Amino acid sequence: MAAAKKKTTLKTKTVKGTTPSSSKNEEKEEEDLSKLTVKQLKSLLEKKKLPTDGLKKDLIARLKNVIRSSSLKGNEEEEEAAKTTTTKEKTTNKRGKSEEAPTHVVVVREEEEDEKKTKKPRLLSSPPEKEKTGGGETGEKTKEEKKPIPILPPNTTSADKKAAKNDLDDVRKTYETTMKRGACEDKVVEELIDEGFLERSVWPQILASTSKSEHPDENTALAFAKCIVHKARNMNVPDAFATLSNSSSGSGSGSGDGGNEEGENALALKMLVETLTNVAFENVTKNSPEVAVEMTTVVRFLNVLMNALENDMARKSALPLVSIQIWKAREEKRLEMELNSAPVDVQKKWQKLMKKEAKQEPTKMQSRRNSWLTNLTTVFLDTLPVARASENAMAFCAYYLEFIVDLLSQLPTRRFVRAILGDANIFVKANLTINEMRSDEEGADGNVNLLKQLLEMAKDFYDFEVDDHTGDALSEEEMESRRSKVTHAFQRLLFKHWPDELKELALSSARMIETRSSLTKHLKNLESDQLRKLCCDQLKLASNDDSNDVEFMQKDQDQFLIDVISFHFEKRRSRREMVNKLPLYPTEDTLWDESLVPFDDIKKKDENNNKSAKNRMKSLPLALPKLNLQFLTFSDYLLRNFNLFRLEATHEIRDDVSDAVRRMQPSKDGKSFRGWARMAMAIAKDDPRQEAIEFTYIGNPNVGEEKPSKVRIKMRLNFSATRDDVFKEWDELKRFDVVFLVHAKQDAKHGDAKNVEYIRGAEIIDIRDEEGVPANEGFPEQLKDAKVVKAPPPPDAMDEGPKKPSGYDRVFTLEVDCAQYQRDLETFDGDVARVHEMYKNFNCVIRRRPKENNFKAILACIRDCLNQDMNAPEWLQDVFLGYGDPSSASPDALELEDSENNKKRTKIDFKDTFLDEAHLRESFPGKKIVFDSATPVPPFKVTFGIDEEDASSNVVNVESYVPPDPGPYPEDVKNQNMVRFTPTQVDAVKSGVREGLTLIVGPPGTGKTDVATQILHCLYHTNPNQRVVLITHSNAALNDLFQKIMIRDVPERYLLRLGRGEEDLSTDKDFSRTGRVDYMLRRRLELLEIVEKLAMSIDETLANAAETCETAGFFWKSKVLALWERFSVLVLNNKETPVSHERIRTQFPFAKFFADVPRGYENLFGDPSEANLEYAIRKAKGCFRHLVEMFTELEECRFLELLKMPKDRSEYLLTKQAKIVAMTCTYAALKRSDFLDVNFKYDTVVFEEAAQILEIESFIPMALQRAKDIDGHARLKRVVMIGDHNQLPPVVKNQTFSKFCHMDQSCFARLVRSGVPNIVLDAQGRTRKQISKLYSWRYKKLDDLPHVSTEERFQLANAGMAKVAQFIDCSSFAPESCPQPHYFQNVQEAEYLCSLYQWMRLCGYPAQSISILTTYRGQKHLLRDVFKARCDSHPLFGPPASISTVDKYQGQQNDIVLLSLVRTKHVGHLRDVRRLVVSLSRARLGVYVFGAKKIFENVDELKPALKTLMNDTKLDVIKGEVYGHISRKVEDAVSNDVKKSFKDSDEFATFIDSCALEYKKAALEHLKNQQQQ
Repeated sequence: MAAAKKKTTLKTKTVKGTTPSSSKNEEKEEEDLSKLTVKQLKSLLEKKKLPTDGLKKDLIARLKNVIRSSSLKGNEEEEEAAKTTTTKEKTTNKRGKSEEAPTHVVVVREEEEDEKKTKKPRLLSSPPEKEKTGGGETGEKTKEEKKPIPILPPNTTSADKKAAKNDLDDVRKTYETTMKRGACEDKVVEELIDEGFLERSVWPQILASTSKSEHPDENTALAFAKCIVHKARNMNVPDAFATLSNSSSGSGSGSGDGGNEEGENALALKMLVETLTNVAFENVTKNSPEVAVEMTTVVRFLNVLMNALENDMARKSALPLVSIQIWKAREEKRLEMELNSAPVDVQKKWQKLMKKEAKQEPTKMQSRRNSWLTNLTTVFLDTLPVARASENAMAFCAYYLEFIVDLLSQLPTRRFVRAILGDANIFVKANLTINEMRSDEEGADGNVNLLKQLLEMAKDFYDFEVDDHTGDALSEEEMESRRSKVTHAFQRLLFKHWPDELKELALSSARMIETRSSLTKHLKNLESDQLRKLCCDQLKLASNDDSNDVEFMQKDQDQFLIDVISFHFEKRRSRREMVNKLPLYPTEDTLWDESLVPFDDIKKKDENNNKSAKNRMKSLPLALPKLNLQFLTFSDYLLRNFNLFRLEATHEIRDDVSDAVRRMQPSKDGKSFRGWARMAMAIAKDDPRQEAIEFTYIGNPNVGEEKPSKVRIKMRLNFSATRDDVFKEWDELKRFDVVFLVHAKQDAKHGDAKNVEYIRGAEIIDIRDEEGVPANEGFPEQLKDAKVVKAPPPPDAMDEGPKKPSGYDRVFTLEVDCAQYQRDLETFDGDVARVHEMYKNFNCVIRRRPKENNFKAILACIRDCLNQDMNAPEWLQDVFLGYGDPSSASPDALELEDSENNKKRTKIDFKDTFLDEAHLRESFPGKKIVFDSATPVPPFKVTFGIDEEDASSNVVNVESYVPPDPGPYPEDVKNQNMVRFTPTQVDAVKSGVREGLTLIVGPPGTGKTDVATQILHCLYHTNPNQRVVLITHSNAALNDLFQKIMIRDVPERYLLRLGRGEEDLSTDKDFSRTGRVDYMLRRRLELLEIVEKLAMSIDETLANAAETCETAGFFWKSKVLALWERFSVLVLNNKETPVSHERIRTQFPFAKFFADVPRGYENLFGDPSEANLEYAIRKAKGCFRHLVEMFTELEECRFLELLKMPKDRSEYLLTKQAKIVAMTCTYAALKRSDFLDVNFKYDTVVFEEAAQILEIESFIPMALQRAKDIDGHARLKRVVMIGDHNQLPPVVKNQTFSKFCHMDQSCFARLVRSGVPNIVLDAQGRTRKQISKLYSWRYKKLDDLPHVSTEERFQLANAGMAKVAQFIDCSSFAPESCPQPHYFQNVQEAEYLCSLYQWMRLCGYPAQSISILTTYRGQKHLLRDVFKARCDSHPLFGPPASISTVDKYQGQQNDIVLLSLVRTKHVGHLRDVRRLVVSLSRARLGVYVFGAKKIFENVDELKPALKTLMNDTKLDVIKGEVYGHISRKVEDAVSNDVKKSFKDSDEFATFIDSCALEYKKAALEHLKNQQQQ
């Protein structure tokens, strides 16, 4: 945690005022100081024995301080008078600053010592920080008696001062007139940001104020806060602050020194935060709508700041706000109690703080900063009663509660904040106030419910099972122990002080105190004064001196005090218990509750939907969990992911259900339907003889549970009126597919169109016809539950083979969610008949697509992990949660920890990674390479030192070895690596094969898949007994990697591909479980035939040696191995008779068997004339190795003879045989319980495209086995993640979950943000260098591979195009349209792009080499329509390779990419730089971007990429060039004679028509000439 780090604080010294007579001399001396270099300044400071650390401006400030101090020695009396004057009451203006000019603040660094603790708490994951003066604390600037000397930047003129003042006035005016309104829409702020208001106006003014040691004024600070909040909503939170650093460095505001700029930015942000905390202090006593608007801005900005702790600049400003200093605002009695029970390190830290403040009293600004949270809480409690009547007040209260939730959900911010909130009794007071609210106004009920939900979330995190100071997760036993201590202490107090009034409570069981109702009942026996004495004086849970406490006591003293006592002593249900009682299927209450599952699209605002539309326009926060940088414990991690995944599934289910019910068009009474839907089926109730839905089985509850163990129903459907293809789809439903039972009718309570009364989810167990025949092969012949199915068919019918279902009637056996059934019982007061009646009223059943219908299995998987206390391995736990040393899980750190003398050396067999000696040398630059032979030949074994302080760590010892001869047959020779890996790729392979966590960042085209393949190859050969699990996010990515592994020398019997995408592999072989079993059966027969051939070649009487694998094994040990050993003793190792080429050839025992080798047996051991003895011995051993491999493989087939059931064989193949098991992350979640049941074990997990895998889907593959082996050690040894967090994140359909909850956050990106060491691949080979430069700035280093500069295709220009990459301006076109929310279209841009595609086709480009991309789904559909009308059926053009969105196209590439940006009014979601990186990196030879230059040229985030494209935005084409027949180079100049430019689409379309006509005429003329000839 932050408390355990070596923190840097700042000590402030106030420079007293100067006399007028000395001011001129001081100014002259100070001007001379500014001309000195840093080295000269440090020399002067050393002479005066002053510190020499810090930035140049800090060095100057120290020397100025000395100059002024020397001039003030003769004026001590005046100074004392001035000091007396400055202590008088000051008047402040509306910005909270003194009307007099501020004094100079000299910042001096002071280091705090590390405090040793018995147990090291978790720390914020961040790279080690270098000392920067700008990162310290600054004190408040006090008044001076005399006229101050302003500190201005060097060479500042009066004109500069005037311009700066005008800019500052513009910022203030913009905020006052545009941004200060409470109903300030996002569009207004977005327009200002698009114009560069933040980077060009606000931030420079803040830097200018900081350079003069002044705090920014309030309006500027609030304008900055609003802009940052808006940017954080549309991009990564840390990137919102990162753009400030880029803008300041780009504007030249700094001195050119990167460290100087960084320090200035950090100091500016810190002073700005102090200004905002001062706003909170000044607004404590106010209560107006304007105050609520300002406070909302302050709270939202502080929340963004606290969620950007991985950003150095943000962290230095945020952590001091949540340090132990905020305890200064606590009441003394409560603080004393807290310190007495706090750990020793906290007590020492407090004592050190007191000693420091005793030496130097904190300034007013520092004191106000220390009480910022108390002030915010006070404003919240004062504003909450009027929240219902004021939208601004409601917004502030909601955002404050969201802020509290986020503070309590991270250890660095939770540690000292929790005590402040407990002292304020905020949960009790807020709960009482919210309960008093009335929902008289329309929409108020929803807002009040939102406040209640946010308050409940804050309570959950307040009581979370974690130690605030050490960060350790607390088990249920530890929580119970802590609760018991508190309860027993309370009982002892009651027995001592209240023996008569509360004797029964003091002597009762702990359960009575922990139960709110019983505790309240006993406390009501006390008088008001007695309650006050118990609560305030003895328990110290409330205070008579706290104005808020007193105010609540005046309202209803008894109720308030009883609630306070009950809140602190009651036992609340754990979140795990609540999850176990939560249904996995959504109901009507959840589906249409917008506070839980918000609508993405603002649909038609009819009267029924007006309330939700109103809430959306207010842009209030939501009571939803967030995926932050850090998590409290693994339980917290799983709970947040569980809730988010459940709500995301609910969002998709709501869309499907709404669409199906709308199409069905139910009647008012719900007895009939006027419409039809493919995914829905009406439940007919015409037959009075039998119920359409009936309960068939209700199991008794399990021990300790209230809900039934199992609830099954039977549903009858008739498909006689259904189309055959739809009927077939229903019959093809599988076991465990989920369907939804709906009671639909008009004017119902729920639904988008108010047409859904009830909805319940159920799982399919069985589908049969009326005769009991299963609908498909996915269902068992007979279920275990005899009540559900009929008797099996007679034996004679079974002999005819599987019987197909008949008729149109089907009987569905469904399993209802037991938790939901129990809730329904509680809703109907335990009336079973009413519950069954509700289920019988369902009149419609809805199914979903298989790929979208796996949510239930994944939710059950997460819940099982939660109940099983599933954690990551111990070596990975802290890093995975975001705490501790970020590098503690790296291979280097783990090896160094395991080494006893810290000089252990790592030896790695790289196999065929290196192509030759030169390749190895260039793979380790800066290292001294030592070979063990004069002529080294690969493969190599390389030995590294792991101790960086050891001089020998720079030496790399290389051992060259000769691999054994693979065998005499061509199939024995395996494919070798042909990729010349770069040094960073070799470093990635080196890290990936070692134990620990390896993160590999692979920019586009850098060979991520090749690196992953080589890691898997080396892992198999170096650790043949270990098992690897390969995970990707999609079947396409998995198949791509799996196919590369197939062609390497990993035997295919060790490869297993799980999941539905296996059939898409481009091979005839089947790598599924069933396919591998069939392959092993066939291979067994083939090997037995070969063994029989071998036996006959040795002795014809041994023909029965190949009957089974067992007899073959006996034959191997008794005959084959014995013959080889005899040959080795008599020939190869005979010391008496020297071995010779002839003896090997004549006495080789398996000569007859190897008589059919390709070159013939006579030449098997080499040319006899050459008599190469070593070659002959090696070939003999190679032949024996061939036999060893054959009998080893045959022994591995033996399980097929022992296991007869297909299921047993496939399980054995999975758990014992397969070495590399590939699956998608979704399949891993679906089948986790099956993996645990068969005791599946593995040692390594490799994630490919890890940046596109959701958080929870990254954790589940690590939890497919028991956490520890029988010996207590973690089986999982290494985790390799390969991806690119600078490209698009995982796909989350609901934008609210993506932006607000950060659900699109991947574990890979979070670990990189946390500072975990990662290897960035730095050379790409996909695109030409002119295109790679467009996105290479996004990475630390990204060069081109040599072939990019040498291959002809990258050197030649694109035929018919003047440039290979260009931005084509469409600003003059009509603005985009938006027929539906987020469905943007731009017709003219689409027509222009289509014309360019037609031109390329006329130039001869193949259609399959051109891809059409766009950033919006609406434009994609429009482009498809345009291309269908103009190109698809045209003989000259035809359709392109693909028309897709950028998000869908990630992971693919093509030669030419035409990109449509669509937007003409606002930048939109292209502001996310990751989307731009994907857009520009898909093309290999050419990328052409269509967009409005006036919109995109001002976006600072996109400038590095688009500035080179926008030099010339007119479309230039060259007539006469043909694709494939061009010699023009890219760098060759194009003359204006052959180049033709176009300004708009109409002119270009006319040109295309004329060219097409010319082409047609030329083609007809050519055809005519051919006919004549």
